Amino acid sequence: MRFWDRCAFRPAQIGTSRNAASGEHALVVLRRLDARGRHFAAMAEARLESRLPVLLAGPLRTLDPVTVVALVAAIRKAPLSASGEPPSTPCRDAIDDHELSGFIDGFRSLDATLALLSELVRHRLGSCLRAGRIEDDDAALLIAAARQLRCPAKLIGRFGENGRDAILTRIRRAAATLRSEPTETLRLATARQDAASSSRAVKPATRERAE
Repeated sequence: MRFWDRCAFRPAQIGTSRNAASGEHALVVLRRLDARGRHFAAMAEARLESRLPVLLAGPLRTLDPVTVVALVAAIRKAPLSASGEPPSTPCRDAIDDHELSGFIDGFRSLDATLALLSELVRHRLGSCLRAGRIEDDDAALLIAAARQLRCPAKLIGRFGENGRDAILTRIRRAAATLRSEPTETLRLATARQDAASSSRAVKPATRERAE
């Protein structure tokens, strides 16, 4: 990892499962060749950094801490937004939405989507519960899988499913319920909600001043 760092390659993604041949987790690195490449690499690096807390507590919990130290040292942390999270961009939102769609449609693994799913549950579950759009048991399954990071195999009996495929299908279906619109990205939707809340808070004060 230090070798690639010295060669100006930036970490972009780490595999959530060990390679069958090497027994190690694969690391994707990018080298920036122009301004557009620098922006893309920085975005990928920021995304990796933001997902590490969930990954290290979940699928990467057995990763050698020395390797994690090297990875953390290699990441140039991007400035945070006012919300304390990496700044959103249309490109990043589109990639996140594509990954989430891949998981919901069965083309992407739970481990690879876990950080994004955890964020989706954090932002959406409460409002879905209050609106009655999701059953309590499905909400509990999402909490167990995406927030408590419990292994799906250990959730089979608790949620009355027949095998790993069945529990994953149910998690995918519950995740789909949390999405407000198929084409709406998570951060964009959250920003719209925040903007609407601010607008509602300002309007009464404006009327009072007018009176």
